Amino acid sequence: MTDNVINTVNTAWTDVEIAIKTAPEKGLLFMSSRKLIVWARYDSPKEARALIGKADGEILELHMFDRASEFRAVRKGNADEYIIMTIIDQKGSEHFVERVVCEQSINGVVAEKNEELEIEVVNYYEYDDNDLIRFTNYRLKEV
Repeated sequence: MTDNVINTVNTAWTDVEIAIKTAPEKGLLFMSSRKLIVWARYDSPKEARALIGKADGEILELHMFDRASEFRAVRKGNADEYIIMTIIDQKGSEHFVERVVCEQSINGVVAEKNEELEIEVVNYYEYDDNDLIRFTNYRLKEV
């Protein structure tokens, strides 16, 4: 991992629910479960928790992010264990940015108060001894 990762923890979902307190208080949320995919803007931790509550089952991936940082919880394989990361931008680290526009939606159904969600995917990389590029991490960033 790169120097922009504040912490990485392997833990159960109950601990993820506690760790969400470290996520940005408002920003964008991407979540996927076996039955649901959500792209949405949230304006408070309470609103984010309500969106997470719609998952109706195990969450495979959860990203909560703003312009400065990203909170990420990703399920490890079939185990009931999650990798939690908090990622910040780091000045001077090598990266490139992709800009993506997506519709605010829940399971592909566009939200009533639809707005396009413009995000950046910041890809961090380094070169190995053979000058081959190796991607070390990425982060979702609100635009």
